[in-house]
Amino acid sequence: MNVDEVQSFAKEFRESHKGKWVPVDRLGGFCLLLKRVVLTKIGIELEPWTDLSLFDTDILSSKARQAGFTLACCRDCFVHHFGTRTFAHGAPLRKENM
Repeated sequence: MNVDEVQSFAKEFRESHKGKWVPVDRLGGFCLLLKRVVLTKIGIELEPWTDLSLFDTDILSSKARQAGFTLACCRDCFVHHFGTRTFAHGAPLRKENM
């Protein structure tokens, strides 16, 4: 599958599923998206035992809900993972990059 085919499919998928969001209690996985205002309010500091990236998304979900934000799974977005492209930019999230 090439990039143009994926983009075409994603566009059609979005149009046919537009607005289909589902409220959830927690979010996780490689497609987790937070608005900057949420991250600024809840902070990016996590417990030291999350150094292995264990439970990071559970902690972020819990903190966001405690701060009054609503979590939702957007069912109108198609995400395709092209091999090792996720971290191709090489810059991990750091507080100083925000």
